[in-house]
Amino acid sequence: MSGKKLKIFLSLSVVLIVVGVVLVAWKNKKIEKVQDVQDVQSVQDVRGVEVVQDVQIVENIEIVQSVQDVMLEVPFVLQAPFANWDDPVFQDACEEAAVLMADGWLKNKTVFSKEQMEKGIKEIVSLEKKIIGEYIDTSAKDTAKVLKAYSGYDKVEVFENIAVEDIVREIIGGNLVIVPTDGRKLKNPFYTAPGPITHMIVIIGYDAKKKELITNDSGTKRGEGYRYSVPVIFEAIRDYPTGNHHINSINESIIGKTVIIIRAR
Repeated sequence: MSGKKLKIFLSLSVVLIVVGVVLVAWKNKKIEKVQDVQDVQSVQDVRGVEVVQDVQIVENIEIVQSVQDVMLEVPFVLQAPFANWDDPVFQDACEEAAVLMADGWLKNKTVFSKEQMEKGIKEIVSLEKKIIGEYIDTSAKDTAKVLKAYSGYDKVEVFENIAVEDIVREIIGGNLVIVPTDGRKLKNPFYTAPGPITHMIVIIGYDAKKKELITNDSGTKRGEGYRYSVPVIFEAIRDYPTGNHHINSINESIIGKTVIIIRAR
């Protein structure tokens, strides 16, 4: 090979080598860039999941905190406001007191004077005599009927065979709950022993941390915001028939767990 041809060959070889190196470098850079994009996408995906999880956690915390603090503003009514427990009207006026409290809540009333309590209970007794013919004991259904008539509000419902979760769900939802009970099973130390056979109370709140239902219990002057453990109050819940338990005994075998729900306006 002549010197001239060798020079040309070497020059072409150098050019080819340089081109090859450039192509390899370009390809590697492209692959690296693609990999970088994939890594960034992967990080974005992971961060996206983390953000969603954080939101869910925060929401759950907020829900728990709100549940712990659920307390409806319901004015308290003592069924015997002037301690006239021997008067038949007030001795068994727990249903009337519950109706009056619910009506006050619906009308954004914050407090009842003793005179207003007594006047309201007497008005409801007169209404009961007119529409159901009885006032000593009124069942959940009849109490709901009286509440609708007295308040002029229709979003009052009666639910049978309820569970604890149903009550808590309604309270969390901002609705008022009235429950008929066997008052003896509530074991309230402020009742005259052994406690009332038929007794209706208003559930106004729930404490998730302590697992307590907060009530307005008209059967004692200490009943405003009175707390019962969930198992105690649920065990005590049971409906009773309209009538007079002082004369007619209650057949508890045919009575289930029933509540009255008053929907918030």
